[in-house]
Amino acid sequence: MKPDYYHNGGPDVIEVAQRYDLDFELGNALKYAVRAGRKPGEPAARDWEKARTYLQRWKHYALEHDVRPYMQGSLALEWMAPAAVADALGLDGARRQVALALLEAPNSFEEELWVTRALELIERELAKETADA
Repeated sequence: MKPDYYHNGGPDVIEVAQRYDLDFELGNALKYAVRAGRKPGEPAARDWEKARTYLQRWKHYALEHDVRPYMQGSLALEWMAPAAVADALGLDGARRQVALALLEAPNSFEEELWVTRALELIERELAKETADA
């Protein structure tokens, strides 16, 4: 059983990533965004940094290799819409916004724009965490 900070009583974040057919980098970015600020003894900034690193890796690879979504997420949307996933995971604020951007990415031909949006949100959260520290 996964710790509660990965699902908050909703679906397991790994299952969500699999059903949305997120690749390794996007799946890990989602995992760390969902977990940010929830893991006891773990500063939120550390998880935001991890999410940022995975998204930066994805962007570097995507631009270098001109990748496009290999599965439009229609099966995932039949299972649970992005907003319903965020609600089930109890996400709010930046965690919710980042998760929605990542879950929309596979359903769009503008995948890079969604990932860029998630990166911008993470940068904003990191700036807040640094200012509060």
